[in-house]
Amino acid sequence: LSPVCLGSLRRAASINAEYMGRSHGRNLLFIAQKCPQLQALLLTDCFRLTTDGICDGVRQLSTLKKIELYGVTSDFVVVDEIMRFRPKMDFGLLWFQYCAEKGCLLKIEMVDPSECTRA
Repeated sequence: LSPVCLGSLRRAASINAEYMGRSHGRNLLFIAQKCPQLQALLLTDCFRLTTDGICDGVRQLSTLKKIELYGVTSDFVVVDEIMRFRPKMDFGLLWFQYCAEKGCLLKIEMVDPSECTRA
């Protein structure tokens, strides 16, 4: 990438990488390294990402407030893991799938994960 592109990435607040099915952990780490101000990362249907890769990327993105993981994984462990170190993370549509799985989707709103219990 040119220096101009890299400068723009450093200031990026949001990146939409949706439907890039070939995206994997290395791409997420690149984003984490080059976009220190990132607040929102949309990864819908980036199905090659692993739970460990996602968690590592989120850990490095200290300003990240929203990550859209719908269609990325059906392993809700990723939500539990991220909530341990970023309890107010907005997970987009994956949050509703997570709450439905845990049996706590009573209202369309953010619910404290500690209130969710498996049946």
